[in-house]
Amino acid sequence: MKRKLLFFASVAALLMLLLTGCPNGPKSFTLTITTSPDTALQITIDLVNQQTPFSQKYVEGTNVNVQVTSPQERDGSAFVVGNDTKYTFQQWNDSNNSNPRNFTVNGNLICPQK
Repeated sequence: MKRKLLFFASVAALLMLLLTGCPNGPKSFTLTITTSPDTALQITIDLVNQQTPFSQKYVEGTNVNVQVTSPQERDGSAFVVGNDTKYTFQQWNDSNNSNPRNFTVNGNLICPQK
């Protein structure tokens, strides 16, 4: 009985380590990109087209290239035929207006765009 219990405890510990990651291994953080005043706007993350809000985990120290497609047009009104709303990139929440922009992921980042 003691051997079975030890075996199951070892398997459980191994599974927990596999599921949670090694505590001394590389850290991962989440990069989140949001847009304001609207969502579902087009952005490019490392040359891959995405939509906002965008959120993905990266290993600490990863450089990520983010570009907001600008301008973007949408049909926002049921009363006007065709595209009637235009979105133009202005700046990031830290007033930086670089587009595209590189971020180094060293902690959880939330990067709203205005």
